[in-house]
Amino acid sequence: MKRILLCAALSFCTTHCSSDPGGDGASVNDTEDGDTGTAPDGTDTSTDADTDTTVEPPDTSGAVRILYADTTVTASGAGVGIDGTTATITSAGTYVVTGASGSGKLRIDAAGADVTVSLEGVVLDAGADMAVYVAAAAHVLLYATPDSVNTFANGAGADVEGAIYSAAALTIAGSGAIAVSAESGGGIVTDGDFTLDEVALDVVAADSALKSNADLTINGGTYVLTAGNDGVHADFALTVRDGDITVTGSEEGMEGASLTITGGTMHLTSTDDGVNGATDDGSPATMHMSGGYVYVNAQGDGVDVNGSITMTGGTIIVDGPTDNDNGALDYDQTFVVSGGTIIAAGSAGMGQAPSTTSTQRSVRITFGPTQSAHQLVRIEDDAGNNVVTFAPAKVYRSLVFSSNLLSSGTTYSVFTGGAVTGEPKDGVYAGTSYTGGSLRATFNPTTSVTNVTAN
Repeated sequence: MKRILLCAALSFCTTHCSSDPGGDGASVNDTEDGDTGTAPDGTDTSTDADTDTTVEPPDTSGAVRILYADTTVTASGAGVGIDGTTATITSAGTYVVTGASGSGKLRIDAAGADVTVSLEGVVLDAGADMAVYVAAAAHVLLYATPDSVNTFANGAGADVEGAIYSAAALTIAGSGAIAVSAESGGGIVTDGDFTLDEVALDVVAADSALKSNADLTINGGTYVLTAGNDGVHADFALTVRDGDITVTGSEEGMEGASLTITGGTMHLTSTDDGVNGATDDGSPATMHMSGGYVYVNAQGDGVDVNGSITMTGGTIIVDGPTDNDNGALDYDQTFVVSGGTIIAAGSAGMGQAPSTTSTQRSVRITFGPTQSAHQLVRIEDDAGNNVVTFAPAKVYRSLVFSSNLLSSGTTYSVFTGGAVTGEPKDGVYAGTSYTGGSLRATFNPTTSVTNVTAN
């Protein structure tokens, strides 16, 4: 049994689990929820209300109970087949799963059926197999009950899709915790649509942490993801409405063919692109952001969309690449900005600013010499007020800034170095006292995009 995984899940649950059950049925109710946060520079990023969903706890009063106990597994009623330490659900209904097994597996083979699994504290280590395998169903709900800790793992050398794999549509929800350790394959992988709602989820995976071969939607919850490939991946639509998503390590932080971000907080660390919009067939990808907060620390492109981007609200902060073969922002067609805040630092070779068709003003500042990591760069208005003060985490030669704080007819000054008071959020200081910087350039943003050279 992987005791490290169980300890991690216990710690994760202590921090993130809620004891509020939030309801008493098994239905999905629409709720209205919008982004009402602010950018680190104090800019309001509020957007129009967005339709969200809340998955209510299932009614388990008449549920069949499946109990794992080391080398055995038992079921309290019909609809479950037992083979060694493998329990296979074959009928529609609600099932409660508890216990622990060092060789346990849960299978669901119920073609055309809706199956609900209430996770009430289960630990399954499947070795060279999948801990949870949905072979057939119409839809499966895995619900982590309040205060429960549930862990699923597989070992190295297994030829599997993931530690949890579903051929059907899958929803994971609940106020408990789920920890997944996949030494082979992905963490949680689906062929059908994949929905996540208000769960505390910790995934460490050899391949992608969360992956859908169809659409993937995150409605809320807390996620800590470490991946050998993508942190969050959808072959088609990837939608984030709410939630706190931290990708501590990945090749690409988030990837989808159609990216939509209306809320939530994302911190993405990647060896390649932080946010990647790409399609399998080479057709144009899209990204639309109307709310939320995205911080990227990427060795490749910070935000890379092989198509077009529109941004009407929210915040993007990028600590981007240091090599000239990548850029903090990279897009193939257009990047039209009408709201929100962008602060993107990186190399100067391939970085782009938003499109000139944008209605919100942007500035791209290119420095002659490379600036040191953590060296402040500051923009002030003609009254000496802070517009943005940023300390990039890596060396940089380019800064792209877009905000409704930029306006025509105002002369802005660019400073580097100096000292600032206060604590930064992702390198950004708000409402601070600044002294001792060196004036590098001035500009007046008379057009939608202003290019500035700071020698």
